[in-house]
Amino acid sequence: MAYKDSDARRIARQIFERFGSRIDEACEASSVPTAFLAGLIGVEAGKDRRGRLREDATRFEAHVFNRLRQVRDGLRKSYNGISRRDLEQASDGAISNLATSFGLTQIMGWHMVKNLRGSIADLRDPDKHLGYAVELLEITAKRYLVAGDYESVLRIWNTGRPRGKTYHASYVPNALKVKAFYQELSAKAESGKELSGEVDLPEGPVTFTGIETTSEEGQQFRSSEEDDPGFRDVAVSTRDLGQSAVETVDQVTRTVETVRRGRDSLKAAISTWSQVIFQPLWALVAAFGEIQWSKWLTVAAIVAIALLAWHHRQLVMGKIRELG
Repeated sequence: MAYKDSDARRIARQIFERFGSRIDEACEASSVPTAFLAGLIGVEAGKDRRGRLREDATRFEAHVFNRLRQVRDGLRKSYNGISRRDLEQASDGAISNLATSFGLTQIMGWHMVKNLRGSIADLRDPDKHLGYAVELLEITAKRYLVAGDYESVLRIWNTGRPRGKTYHASYVPNALKVKAFYQELSAKAESGKELSGEVDLPEGPVTFTGIETTSEEGQQFRSSEEDDPGFRDVAVSTRDLGQSAVETVDQVTRTVETVRRGRDSLKAAISTWSQVIFQPLWALVAAFGEIQWSKWLTVAAIVAIALLAWHHRQLVMGKIRELG
């Protein structure tokens, strides 16, 4: 059955969360990408009713059992390179184990006779199984792994041939789909680790600009004034700028007060000048009226006095507007 994207994503996440660290360890220093091994697990591992991958899953292959027993009994020359000499002491129970596939990648037991070194118990051990899987992949399909031809690698694993027809038509597409989602999860996890600053600190202090970190004591922050002349110059310039700003504000405040006092004094002086100038003028006009000079002379005097008063008032108002 072909995996839907949601199915492949769920399987990839389960593999990543449950077996990610073991996959990384098994694939280290090999030609097998971690995402490829995850994709292989995604199509090989057995599942329980809830869809949980089973590390202890086994599958007995009756036709393999019959052929191996024929080799042991001398009825068949060999099977996948296994000869009668390899099986002459094997019981039916032992041959049954050789005809069974085990674990997350369903490695056939007979590989422990032909290609791998160990026991069936080792193959069933979850801590060793993925290491055997990587070893077997490199034995049977390394040139395809190096070339990045993962479809051929999957066909070799399932059929023994790079162009073999898989039992399930969706075997290869499903594995590659799980591989892609697993790779996406790995990339996101790595990106998250970098962004969160999750790095391994070396032993001893590590000095950055203005920061000293020690693996044993965590991070200790200290001033860089004594170590960085540039930092010291910037600090001094900043202090000087602040002091200048304060002095400027004080000076402006004093200037405003001076202007206010000057404006008030000028207003008082103008009032005094008006009293000194205008009152005598009006008194003079009244005097002209009392003397009863000729009418034309009286009118001329009034006009002259009015023009002089108007001109003086314009000068005074101009000064007031300038002071503001």
